[in-house]
Amino acid sequence: MGNQPRSHLFRLYAMVVILVSVLLPQAWSATQVGGDITENTVWSDPVYQVTSNVRVVEGVTLTINPGAVVKFNAGRRLEADGLLQAIGQSEQRIYFTDIRDDSVGGDTNGDGDATSPEPGGWRGLEATGSGSIELAHVEVRYAGHNSLYNRGEANIWFRGDGQLSVSDSVIRDGARQGIRIHNAEGDVSIENIQIIDNGSVGMDFNQADINLAMTGILIEGNGSHGMRVIGALQSAMIKNSIITNNGTDGISIDNAGGTLALVRNRVVTNGRHGIDIQQSSPLLDHNIIEVNAQAGIRIGGDHSEPLVRKNLIRFNQVGIDSHGQANPLIGGQVSDGNDIVDNVDYGVRNQSGELIINARFNWWGHSSGPYHANDNPTGQGNAVSDWVDFGDFLDRSAYDRIFRDRFSSL
Repeated sequence: MGNQPRSHLFRLYAMVVILVSVLLPQAWSATQVGGDITENTVWSDPVYQVTSNVRVVEGVTLTINPGAVVKFNAGRRLEADGLLQAIGQSEQRIYFTDIRDDSVGGDTNGDGDATSPEPGGWRGLEATGSGSIELAHVEVRYAGHNSLYNRGEANIWFRGDGQLSVSDSVIRDGARQGIRIHNAEGDVSIENIQIIDNGSVGMDFNQADINLAMTGILIEGNGSHGMRVIGALQSAMIKNSIITNNGTDGISIDNAGGTLALVRNRVVTNGRHGIDIQQSSPLLDHNIIEVNAQAGIRIGGDHSEPLVRKNLIRFNQVGIDSHGQANPLIGGQVSDGNDIVDNVDYGVRNQSGELIINARFNWWGHSSGPYHANDNPTGQGNAVSDWVDFGDFLDRSAYDRIFRDRFSSL
């Protein structure tokens, strides 16, 4: 009987401990890492905390196992001069994120709700020199920190002559570019990923002398262009992708060399132009380009001779807007006809006087052809400006004849 009060106190103490452990935020255990990795290494623990920059030296592989969460202190990065290989699984994704991100790996910094992750919380993943990055079933969040040297890192920055492969992944909420490929050589494969809500360009190619295969991409909600290409490419095929709701152009192409083809994409509801082409001659084939704030396709420069065929271009302010002595081929033969319909001001506008654009064999929305005050005043289809050859216009929709089966899955 004399020990009963002590027993009650013990039970009360135990209950308090249990309640505290349940109700208060917990600091989840993390393996701290930093510095050079000089031999082949596997990260297999549940959570890693990068406390100083990690560099995978040339000839060495860092493998990150499925389900791992890698969190970065402010301003830290993971750089691959060798190979960074992070291959997750559909049910065991790998996360690269800000130390303040409690949504995966728990409250690693142990501060409860006092802090939240923000774009630019860490610097990003980077491949340099002969380094390569292979990612599958990963999520990269909140990178793009502005370093002391103003290098302006992206969530993923590839600037070497190795290889970059990203598939089945999400690249999101970066302060700058989602993926940046700059002064790089080699092969780049991007497949079935989402690049969303980054502060600048979603997918940025700058002087990238690469072979690019890119398919099944969602590029959405980025602050500037959805995708930007500046300068040389060896070859690039971009297909079966959706580029939507980006701040300026869906796709911006400037002085692109090599062979560039945009095939079976949807470029919709972007803040300026759907596709802006300057001094470049890509192929635009079987795309849907609609509801962009200004031009569906804007083309400029006397070295711009893109082939625009078999596209559906509608509900833009101007369907195709050409200037600066650009000379696109828009349709041109019956098998290559486009649907250019329901654009607000013009279906095709040519602002380069005395250069006649070939826009023959297209459907303008009505069997009477496009409206032109002098050359076709009874036309009830989308209007065209002067200096547009709209002859042999189609009397029915090319979309019904060519497209419907091709776009049913987009």
